[in-house]
Amino acid sequence: MIAILDYCKSQDPEIQKWQELISDSSSQLGFPTGKIKWDALMDYDELIYNSKLPIEVLADYRTDSSNPFLCGCQLLLKNSKA
Repeated sequence: MIAILDYCKSQDPEIQKWQELISDSSSQLGFPTGKIKWDALMDYDELIYNSKLPIEVLADYRTDSSNPFLCGCQLLLKNSKA
């Protein structure tokens, strides 16, 4: 079993634009690596549903918000090969 609690890419294209802008800006400001990192653009849909990974999704709960910092997900995955 794999449990993922993470910030993730919004399902709303308008919020995705803000997330990409924040990500781009933070990378150009020179935040210290390993100290502060903004990477809310993990596209779990691409990673899980559109990949050929042998996994079964047991739970997929998304929290979408108009605030780009509050988009998150809770995923519970199972290796279907085992």
